[in-house]
Amino acid sequence: MKIFKILLVSLSLISCDTTKTKELPLTVSTDNINFSNEKFQLSITKPESWYAQNVKELIAMQQLGSDIISGDDENFKAITEAALKTSLPLFGFHEFKPGTPTSTNSSLMGIAENISVLPGIKKGCDYLYHAKKAMDQSQIKMDYEEDCHIKVINGVDISYFNSQLEVGDNIVNQRYMACISGDYAIAIVSTIVNKVDTLELDSILSTLKVQCKE
Repeated sequence: MKIFKILLVSLSLISCDTTKTKELPLTVSTDNINFSNEKFQLSITKPESWYAQNVKELIAMQQLGSDIISGDDENFKAITEAALKTSLPLFGFHEFKPGTPTSTNSSLMGIAENISVLPGIKKGCDYLYHAKKAMDQSQIKMDYEEDCHIKVINGVDISYFNSQLEVGDNIVNQRYMACISGDYAIAIVSTIVNKVDTLELDSILSTLKVQCKE
């Protein structure tokens, strides 16, 4: 599943840049605090002090090539349209900029994955079931909850499960979340490293609004 391949690799990633992307179904922001995506009727607000990475950088990472960032706008548009057929970044926020020398960090990342070829996925828990299967096939050993839970955020049922893994001396706790919006799964992962306080992440998630229907 894309959620595991993309989110576990970095769990950092994007915000969005409105420059010459208005015709694309990308998340946009005019103040780098409030973000919205018209296609998925999604909106979310991050703390002013948190870092948001440019969407071009994330798409370049998804495509395993950095040439997109320096390419022309037609090239970027073509790559984005191709990405939309499988997955597209929605948002990604960091407590600290990637690379900051700190032993603790928190992040929140969201993508939309096209599941039109997977008609058996009817709800968020179905999608997360496959995410767990992908985890089982990974070389990274991760402990996760077997049960899939439901949390209501601004009237929308969000499916989720919690997980934990050790990376060297670091303890990484994550919550994998998903809901279904038409032909897309909206997948979100919250991550905290070496701490248990989720207050800031919970505060960001409390602002999430998205068009999903289980």
